[in-house]
Amino acid sequence: MAGGRPRGIFGECARALLAAAEDGPGTARELSARAQVAWGVGAYTCTRLVAAGQLQKLTEQRPQRLALPAPDTGAEAGAELLARVMLASWRPTTPAPDADIAAHV
Repeated sequence: MAGGRPRGIFGECARALLAAAEDGPGTARELSARAQVAWGVGAYTCTRLVAAGQLQKLTEQRPQRLALPAPDTGAEAGAELLARVMLASWRPTTPAPDADIAAHV
């Protein structure tokens, strides 16, 4: 990375809120209380976690319930597995130029 801020969630407040969300869904205030962080900081960090995709909204009405995103299953996981298998089984069909030269010398 050529500059700027690093990508990802590194703060202790964010880690504490994500750990609190592992215990179950809750509002930003409930997650903040479970994580033992100040409510204002927790609410601000929850909005950043939602924007980053680390938390998801379960409801649109206020107060919004937040939870960890569901594990990735289905077509995306299957497509990733298929790509890995195809890459692992791929073999070049033409010999490398150096190997051809070495065989004729």
